[in-house]
Amino acid sequence: MKKIYFLVILFIPSVVFSQNWNIINPNYHYHYRNTDSIYITNTIFVDSIQVSGNDTIFFLNRIGTGCDTCSLPPSTYEIGYYLINQPQFLQKTVTKNDSCFIFSDTLNFKIFPHKNIGYTWLFDSIDSISASIISSYSTTTFGIPDSTKTIALSTNDTIILSKNFGIKSFSSPYNPKSYELVGIERPNDTIGIHFPNFWDFYNFDIGDVFQYTYDYGDPAGGFSELYKITILNKHISNDSLFYLVHKVGHKEVYNPEFHYYTYSIDTTLVFINYADSFPNLYNGQICIEPETHEGITGFDDNYIIPICFIDTIDNLITKHNFCDNCYDENSNQVFFPILFEDLWYNYASANIYEFKNDTYNYIFKEGLGLTKKQILLFEQSTNFDLIGYIKNGDTTGTIYSDSYITGINNTNTFRPNFFVYPNPAKNKLTIKTNNFSSCHQKLTITNMVGQTVFEKNITDKGKTELDISSLSKGIYLLRIDSKTNNYCKKIIVE
Repeated sequence: MKKIYFLVILFIPSVVFSQNWNIINPNYHYHYRNTDSIYITNTIFVDSIQVSGNDTIFFLNRIGTGCDTCSLPPSTYEIGYYLINQPQFLQKTVTKNDSCFIFSDTLNFKIFPHKNIGYTWLFDSIDSISASIISSYSTTTFGIPDSTKTIALSTNDTIILSKNFGIKSFSSPYNPKSYELVGIERPNDTIGIHFPNFWDFYNFDIGDVFQYTYDYGDPAGGFSELYKITILNKHISNDSLFYLVHKVGHKEVYNPEFHYYTYSIDTTLVFINYADSFPNLYNGQICIEPETHEGITGFDDNYIIPICFIDTIDNLITKHNFCDNCYDENSNQVFFPILFEDLWYNYASANIYEFKNDTYNYIFKEGLGLTKKQILLFEQSTNFDLIGYIKNGDTTGTIYSDSYITGINNTNTFRPNFFVYPNPAKNKLTIKTNNFSSCHQKLTITNMVGQTVFEKNITDKGKTELDISSLSKGIYLLRIDSKTNNYCKKIIVE
């Protein structure tokens, strides 16, 4: 089976120096933002170098992109295709010679950064686009004294060059997007906007409080857990973060017998910074997801793609696995796809992958770490959520008291002993509600767009069987409400 290896160029310590109009510095990671976005959309860097005669060839990093025109034979489960090893707007390679820089792959164009005002050349011979240097002046870039040149294209687009930092602005003649340089990661510092990484997402402070729910289920059983952690101490050692925390929790296990217990302990959380771990990946960078190994998905070497943005709800920087065309109108399901590499799915090209209509959703938030983990693969389901937190004394979401979580001084536990099986189900679903009172209870099932597709009033205490043969295949939310309790759980109908 094929493997993809990403070449990494180690940063070499250096002092700040002028590039003298050299567009690419192999020690820099360049962050660009298209003008329609409020955050970094493209990160471009050199992942390998080759010398050919008097030319130096810089190979740029590639990304994964959606493919609306792929017409490979579909399988039963696929809802779309992805292209991997794709260029960004500066293409795959940049060839530097004595006079110019040549950008090559699906497009081919030239830039002459050393020429003076009035110099004109053929920017793109295939599309007959010409270019001319129309201005040159002193300015600042990221607060640093700099010089810039403006290149006007015959398509009415412009490119602005920085003497110290390369391409400062790129108005694309090939698509409606324009890009501006907003940050650079250098060997020893960052100028401009910093792209968040492991240290930003897991940056907790002493006194922070995080409230989680965690549910897991498979044909053999499962568990449901509510717990809270309070940060007591923080220690950094090389590439690892150590947090001493106080953890209070309540856990219900069905395996297949029901077990219930509470805990209140001090423990240590360890987070290790790996270069290729999800929080460190740039937008569009394909990575292997270790949890999608054979035995869970049935196939090895599955990939996910990260995307980073500003969360409009809490104004935090958020990173999650990329989702394109994730809503399937036929089944009313929302999917966060996984890219599958296998002979069954990789039909015609090493660059075309199929993504599957399974839910595989990771969300990281700045200063909050992992806030959601949602996996619905075959007969397994995982739902992990950060439902509330306290930072700097401010509470967001829901935080339960210790006594509420452990059930102390409460007539009911924080949630009923509630189990739904089998899950996934086909025609019948069994619900076990040990702690519900025998009074009126309302059961509703809604699809992933919020439409109610099933509802029933139940009064049975204990076990209830539902006929769900009328429901289409898909993912649903089952909810039970009574005067004293409520509970909801995601179910899969096969």
